[in-house]
Amino acid sequence: MKGYIYKLTCESGNNYYGSTFNINRDSKGWYKCSCKDFINPIFEIVETIDDINKKDLLLKENDYIINNVCVNRNIAIKTAETHLKWKRDYNKKNREYIRGLQRKYDDAKKSIFVNCEYCDKKLNIRSLKYHQKNTCKSNSKADANCNKMENQQFF
Repeated sequence: MKGYIYKLTCESGNNYYGSTFNINRDSKGWYKCSCKDFINPIFEIVETIDDINKKDLLLKENDYIINNVCVNRNIAIKTAETHLKWKRDYNKKNREYIRGLQRKYDDAKKSIFVNCEYCDKKLNIRSLKYHQKNTCKSNSKADANCNKMENQQFF
């Protein structure tokens, strides 16, 4: 298929890069721009590519977005490497915010108390599994085995 890389330029000089297989300007939604104040955009075809698939066209659009100044908020296609780089950058920039959320979550869990179903002891929800696995279940199994032994009749 024949693919196109296009550039939209608004009156303020902002550029938006996109790609398409269909250049029909009469249909609404022939471009989707993340810039809300794009007033009277000037449409310009930057590159025409014959015999290209969608993935390659999006990768070509990525080159224009990365190498030129534009208002595109997102890249056209994310490869595993670009996604990992984005995730690392996001975590680095928002480290304090993420830690604050983790602290709030941990503080909320500290204040939740439940009763153990085996011994009816009131415990913090964070320590319930450990308590049941190591204290209650082992004791209840031992008690159950003792009770079975007492109820058995030996001949």
